[in-house]
Amino acid sequence: MKMHRLFAGMAAAVLAAGMMALPASASEAPQQFNYTAVTGGTAQYSKYLVMDSDAVCPAVSFSYSIAVGAAAKATDSDHIDVYAGIGTPTVGTATFAQGAATTAGAEGDGITGASGAGSADEKYATSTFTVDFSSVSFPEPGVYRYVITETTPTGAFSARSTPLARTLDVYVKDVLDGTTHKLAVDSYVMYDKVIDTAFAKTNTISAEADPNTTTYTVSTTGNKTTAYVNDYSTVDLGFSKAVDGNQASRDKFFKFTVTITNAPGAAVTVGGNYTAAPTKNSATEYTTAVMTAANTITDAVADVDGLQLAADSNGTITHDFYLQNGQSITLTGLPKGASYTITEDKEDYVPSVALTGDTKTGDAADEGTAIATNSATITDTYLKEDTTAAFTNTRQGTIPTGVVIPTAVPVAAGAALLGGVIVITVKRNRRKTEE
Repeated sequence: MKMHRLFAGMAAAVLAAGMMALPASASEAPQQFNYTAVTGGTAQYSKYLVMDSDAVCPAVSFSYSIAVGAAAKATDSDHIDVYAGIGTPTVGTATFAQGAATTAGAEGDGITGASGAGSADEKYATSTFTVDFSSVSFPEPGVYRYVITETTPTGAFSARSTPLARTLDVYVKDVLDGTTHKLAVDSYVMYDKVIDTAFAKTNTISAEADPNTTTYTVSTTGNKTTAYVNDYSTVDLGFSKAVDGNQASRDKFFKFTVTITNAPGAAVTVGGNYTAAPTKNSATEYTTAVMTAANTITDAVADVDGLQLAADSNGTITHDFYLQNGQSITLTGLPKGASYTITEDKEDYVPSVALTGDTKTGDAADEGTAIATNSATITDTYLKEDTTAAFTNTRQGTIPTGVVIPTAVPVAAGAALLGGVIVITVKRNRRKTEE
């Protein structure tokens, strides 16, 4: 009986100890902690378009794509793992309006000139594009990597800042909000190349004083940047009029038709030495109204100095000009690689043209053959440099050969005959008087 009571007491003690080890209720059990995913925001970056100081900003858009970057595993305690990007962020375009405002180049501006040293011969227009992560939910602290790539328009546009594919890292961190740990997107950092290494703990990611124009080294991975820079390369095209020959009219107006193609979004400035409102004279076959309407340029870009002709939706500019001997037209700011044709209306003159500058027709790879002279038309399918065309019309008349009486002889003979008549008349009058 005693032994039975002993075992019963021991069992009760064990049971009591077990009960004491259990929580008082299910609500007192430890709970697993889970972050609430944080959605991203937006990051805005600059786009600079550099051009000659006398060029007009074209209407153009630069597009961008974004893709998931590669994960990178840390190989030592000085680095942190990088996650491959998640979700589907979107990216906008950087758009420039025709005739957009520009900033003059200056020493050390970080944009114009070789390597951003600055150049007074250049200027730049500014736009922005936005990367949107608002549809992306980041579940953990860490570095999430993406690759952003620019698509550069063809033609006169070229990338000054390369490569076009760059790394964009999103930094998500743990923050203590009272007694609760939460996630927060700390920053978006773009580097000037594609990076495939882990993130160094010693990296500095705070903004520079002027992040739009300044980059700085981040460990050995690359340079932080907040902008893409592109060049808009332009050239000038001019043509002049001269006449020669003893039958050539110096006050006659001649008609020229200029056609420029492959110039999307462009606006060219018209200058030179020409009559804005020509008046018809006896040697000219065109009316005053027609010539004045052509030579009085309707400015297409009112906020830019000078008079501009703007390309249509097909990238084409066509315009007529009327010039006299000694006059000229200069078209400034044609996009490099544009095509052009200048045609002079046929007259009873012998035409010729002399070219200076780009004297061959063809594209960038194929220089083509020399443009023919002794023609009233010149053309080039890929204009590569500043070019001038000097048009000369010759009109020469030959005096007919044979029996020609100089104009001075009849005059002298007439004078002698008149003198003889006078003398005879005087003598006759004397005789009558004496009789």
